[in-house]
This record gives sequence, structure tokens and C-alpha cells, in this order.
Amino acid sequence: MINKDIQEDYVSIEIAKLLNQKGFEGEVTKYYLIHEDGFAELFDKIDEFSLPENTWIPAPTLNVACKWIRKKYNIHIGTKPWNLLNPEPGIWYKTKTIATIYKTRDGSLFGDRLIERKFCEESPEQATEAGLLYVLENLI
Repeated sequence: MINKDIQEDYVSIEIAKLLNQKGFEGEVTKYYLIHEDGFAELFDKIDEFSLPENTWIPAPTLNVACKWIRKKYNIHIGTKPWNLLNPEPGIWYKTKTIATIYKTRDGSLFGDRLIERKFCEESPEQATEAGLLYVLENLI
């Protein structure tokens, strides 16, 4: 049975702007509409709005953004649970999520060389955002 309550997680406006600057080319179904005061709202892009193109910024899902970076730059961003008290396998207390960023030879899901592993966040989505931000600001 398919869970119809699953919600897609879209990148933040900060990540969307960086992706746009880096030439993001991926499938999107949502866009951020940037208002004159700088406030941004997430919308399906509706042509009837007749707004200048620079007010719309593509908002991919976290998955689509990571996939684009992996295929274009051979950088894989993954997340996993991380135990703050005992980082070795065993009893897990106070678990958070860590983003791991790997350089790959061929854009696959398997990393050949660890680039960064330092983002402890409250959720896999927050860790993925932190990983995306690091990659966009420092690696591409």
C-alpha cells in the first residue's frame, strides 16, 4: 500500500538561490516567488501571474538537488544516524543525523573519498540541507 501522506521536502530559498546561480538543471514542480520586500513563497509556477522571470526561482526537492550535484559534479551527499555519546556501533543515545559528503569517480551513490563529515542536525532533511549548503558554497 502506498502512503499518500508523504510530503516532498523542498530546498530552502537560500539553497534554491545558490542552485540557480550554479546553473541548476533539473526537474522541478515548485518555484519560489520572490516579492519586492524579499519575502519568498513556494508555489506551483502559474503563467497567469505575468511576473518578471527573475522573481521566480526553481525549488527542487532535496532529492533532486542531491541527484543533480551527484551526476554533474560527482559529489554524493548522504545522511545517517550519529550517536553523540558513543560514535562507535553499539548503544545509541542522543542520536542526531550527520551529513557525509563524498567525491565519487562516476557519480554513483558510493563515495571514493570522504570530503566532509561534520553536520549534526536534528533530522535527515536538516543534515541534507547543511550538506547542500556546504557543497554549493565551498566545492562548486
